[in-house]
Amino acid sequence: MVFPKTHFTHLTETPDEVLFSLMELIDKSHKLLVKKYSPDGVYVFINAGIKAGQSEDHMHFQIIPRYKDVEYSFERSRAFERSSFEDLEPLAKEIKHSLEEK
Repeated sequence: MVFPKTHFTHLTETPDEVLFSLMELIDKSHKLLVKKYSPDGVYVFINAGIKAGQSEDHMHFQIIPRYKDVEYSFERSRAFERSSFEDLEPLAKEIKHSLEEK
């Protein structure tokens, strides 16, 4: 998940310069995810509004790896257990480190 530090509820109220920074972060995160986990595909998306599936009252992008043997759905995958913070912390540190190498 990629989101701005400043709170914005919707994409349409997020300033362009913030969106450009987020896209740079999304690009770097996507490349690292592909390098580390070798998915068959990746989808990057935003749910804009409750009726579109937005579950948090904060604008955010999701980056989700997809694998050919796992059924594709826009709903949260039931094929994988939800990762704990402890499981994701090393990846988060690696992403942060790669972003600092600018």
